[in-house]
Amino acid sequence: LADYAMLIQTLRGDLSAEASRAVAFGGSYGGMLAAWFRIKYPHVVCGAVAASAPILAFHHLEPKWDSESYWQTVTRATAASENVPPQLSG
Repeated sequence: LADYAMLIQTLRGDLSAEASRAVAFGGSYGGMLAAWFRIKYPHVVCGAVAASAPILAFHHLEPKWDSESYWQTVTRATAASENVPPQLSG
Protein backbone atom coordinates (compact mmCIF):
# COMPACT_ATOMS: atom_id res chain seq x y z
CA LEU A 1 0.00 0.00 0.00
CA ALA A 2 2.86 2.36 0.75
CA ASP A 3 4.08 1.99 -2.86
CA TYR A 4 0.71 3.19 -4.17
CA ALA A 5 0.67 6.11 -1.74
CA MET A 6 4.12 7.14 -2.97
CA LEU A 7 3.08 6.66 -6.63
CA ILE A 8 0.00 8.88 -6.28
CA GLN A 9 1.94 11.59 -4.49
CA THR A 10 4.78 11.44 -7.04
CA LEU A 11 2.37 11.62 -9.99
CA ARG A 12 0.65 14.62 -8.46
CA GLY A 13 3.98 16.40 -8.19
CA ASP A 14 5.29 15.36 -11.61
CA LEU A 15 2.06 16.35 -13.35
CA SER A 16 1.61 19.60 -11.40
CA ALA A 17 -1.66 18.15 -10.11
CA GLU A 18 -1.23 18.60 -6.37
CA ALA A 19 -4.88 19.67 -5.95
CA SER A 20 -6.22 16.63 -7.84
CA ARG A 21 -8.25 14.13 -5.89
CA ALA A 22 -7.87 10.37 -6.12
CA VAL A 23 -10.20 7.52 -5.21
CA ALA A 24 -9.06 3.96 -4.53
CA PHE A 25 -11.22 1.22 -5.98
CA GLY A 26 -11.25 -2.53 -6.36
CA GLY A 27 -13.36 -5.65 -6.29
CA SER A 28 -13.11 -8.64 -3.97
CA TYR A 29 -9.56 -8.71 -2.57
CA GLY A 30 -8.79 -5.50 -4.48
CA GLY A 31 -11.76 -3.96 -2.71
CA MET A 32 -10.25 -4.92 0.62
CA LEU A 33 -7.02 -3.23 -0.43
CA ALA A 34 -8.93 -0.10 -1.48
CA ALA A 35 -10.67 0.08 1.90
CA TRP A 36 -7.45 -0.51 3.82
CA PHE A 37 -5.68 2.08 1.65
CA ARG A 38 -8.29 4.69 2.54
CA ILE A 39 -8.00 3.83 6.24
CA LYS A 40 -4.20 3.97 6.27
CA TYR A 41 -3.72 6.89 3.84
CA PRO A 42 -6.72 9.25 4.19
CA HIS A 43 -4.48 12.16 3.18
CA VAL A 44 -3.72 10.51 -0.19
CA VAL A 45 -7.17 9.40 -1.37
CA CYS A 46 -10.49 11.10 -0.70
CA GLY A 47 -12.51 7.88 -0.86
CA ALA A 48 -12.59 4.19 -1.67
CA VAL A 49 -14.96 1.92 -3.55
CA ALA A 50 -14.78 -1.62 -2.17
CA ALA A 51 -17.01 -3.70 -4.42
CA SER A 52 -17.73 -7.25 -3.27
CA ALA A 53 -15.13 -6.88 -0.58
CA PRO A 54 -15.66 -9.20 2.42
CA ILE A 55 -14.79 -6.45 4.91
CA LEU A 56 -16.45 -8.22 7.85
CA ALA A 57 -15.03 -11.67 7.06
CA PHE A 58 -12.64 -11.64 9.99
CA HIS A 59 -13.32 -13.65 13.13
CA HIS A 60 -12.34 -10.89 15.57
CA LEU A 61 -14.68 -8.22 14.14
CA GLU A 62 -18.18 -7.29 15.27
CA PRO A 63 -20.73 -8.01 13.95
CA LYS A 64 -19.58 -11.58 13.46
CA TRP A 65 -19.16 -12.82 9.89
CA ASP A 66 -22.19 -14.91 9.03
CA SER A 67 -20.91 -17.32 6.40
CA GLU A 68 -24.18 -19.28 6.39
CA SER A 69 -26.16 -16.22 5.23
CA TYR A 70 -23.50 -15.51 2.62
CA TRP A 71 -23.70 -18.99 1.12
CA GLN A 72 -27.51 -18.96 1.21
CA THR A 73 -27.47 -15.73 -0.82
CA VAL A 74 -24.95 -17.15 -3.30
CA THR A 75 -27.02 -20.33 -3.67
CA ARG A 76 -30.25 -18.38 -4.28
CA ALA A 77 -28.58 -16.12 -6.84
CA THR A 78 -27.03 -19.06 -8.66
CA ALA A 79 -30.30 -21.00 -8.70
CA ALA A 80 -32.15 -17.96 -10.05
CA SER A 81 -29.57 -17.46 -12.82
CA GLU A 82 -30.08 -21.04 -14.01
CA ASN A 83 -33.65 -20.10 -14.99
CA VAL A 84 -32.64 -17.15 -17.18
CA PRO A 85 -33.84 -17.55 -20.80
CA PRO A 86 -30.91 -18.22 -23.18
CA GLN A 87 -31.39 -14.94 -25.05
CA LEU A 88 -30.82 -13.00 -21.81
CA SER A 89 -27.94 -15.00 -20.36
CA GLY A 90 -25.33 -13.46 -22.67
